[in-house]
Amino acid sequence: MENMLQSFNNNPTTSHVNDSSISDQVNESGESGPHNAEFWKEIEFFIQNALDTIARCSDAVGLFCNVEELFYNEILAEKNLSYAGFSCLLNCEEALLSLASSGEVEGIFYANIIKPKNTSNITKPICRIFEYDCYCGFFSDNSDLIKVQTEVNDVLPIHVFNDMDVTNNAARNSILLKKKGEKERRKRYSYKRFLRENKTSVVNSSKGILA
Repeated sequence: MENMLQSFNNNPTTSHVNDSSISDQVNESGESGPHNAEFWKEIEFFIQNALDTIARCSDAVGLFCNVEELFYNEILAEKNLSYAGFSCLLNCEEALLSLASSGEVEGIFYANIIKPKNTSNITKPICRIFEYDCYCGFFSDNSDLIKVQTEVNDVLPIHVFNDMDVTNNAARNSILLKKKGEKERRKRYSYKRFLRENKTSVVNSSKGILA
């Protein structure tokens, strides 16, 4: 018992830590020191990049909304260039996605450049891109030629779909077909329907986009 009491009365031992190690820990924790200035400089750089990205996204969304209003215009429907209540732009892209998901095409390249008006606060045109299968990377490989042909020096590229979108859409269509009867499950070729025949096909939607 005596030995136990003596052991409790002993002063706790303290480990010796290198002073420079403590200094580094203090600096890294945000206290004063040379690392502090570098840390806040990185934070400021990150925040500025984030704000720039948000501003560009905001501009893109604003331009897209303005364009969508034109594509929903009833005048286009009256001239048989579009259909009331349908978006030419989105329907065209959905038709292209359906074509890619059908397995009836070897590749798709779609690029739609939207130029803002002079009165808009947005200065850079937006290029909506969809590349599938053998045309993957076509825009970047031929960007200089595309810019010359479209008379656009600089664009903000937006890839509307990717390979995962095509895979998911094909899986979704397969599930829907299984729920239907045997008659509906018969092979129906998609190429003509989604390219020309449907009212929201690529050709019919493109007429509204061009208008």
